[in-house]
Amino acid sequence: MSSRSARVSDNQINRILPGEKSALLAQIFGDKLEDLWTLLELFVAHPAREEFWFAKVLQVATEVDVARGCEIASQVMVSGSFPLAQEGEKLLGQLVQTYPEQAMEAIGRRMTDDATKNQFFIRKFSFVSAIPFEVVTAWLARVGVTGARAFARHLQAPFLDDRGQPQVPQLTEFILTRFEDDERTFSEFMAGVHSYQGYWGSYAAAREKEGLQAKAFLTHRMRRVREWVLLEMRQAEHDAKIHGIREDEIGLR
Repeated sequence: MSSRSARVSDNQINRILPGEKSALLAQIFGDKLEDLWTLLELFVAHPAREEFWFAKVLQVATEVDVARGCEIASQVMVSGSFPLAQEGEKLLGQLVQTYPEQAMEAIGRRMTDDATKNQFFIRKFSFVSAIPFEVVTAWLARVGVTGARAFARHLQAPFLDDRGQPQVPQLTEFILTRFEDDERTFSEFMAGVHSYQGYWGSYAAAREKEGLQAKAFLTHRMRRVREWVLLEMRQAEHDAKIHGIREDEIGLR
């Protein structure tokens, strides 16, 4: 397989018309592509170091069998190999835009599978908030609060728009309203607000600013948003005070 597929570069794949990709894969792997699918499934179970190229092949293969491709991509995303998982996350970020329903079904299985669901409580996947609203809500209507808890950590936090007006993202509003009475959903949302967030410059000044921005939501109509504000302001004040002292001591401010 490697000697024949090595002749096809990434640029060549990108130049091939969508209708010709199936013929190319059939030429490499045979008409039924069983060798390809077997290879992809084996790679997930026993990852090597060619993560980037694996993702490229999977991306092309998904155009032939969308459901199967999305399923393997979702398995890659929660792989024990960090580089492979990163490639899976990038690929799913594209698939949720092109094939949102199939991608949601595959991701949903990972979110509710006992063997993989914990990944969604210890990591934050940025592409989750890019899944179309209607697709997510249809899935949540079937799985209920179990899905809401898995989604909550990955939601976008309330923010101020370019005019300084308070905004709550549509999916965030839906989940925090529809599952308002579930404490686990709210706690997972709170855990994800600043998860994987980076800061430049003074951390104390940044946290002070975030606390002031949150204050704009104090009278918001949503109960869970108002609760987020109080917790955010309290923690931001604490962080700004403690880190401000440390930054002054080492001359950062």
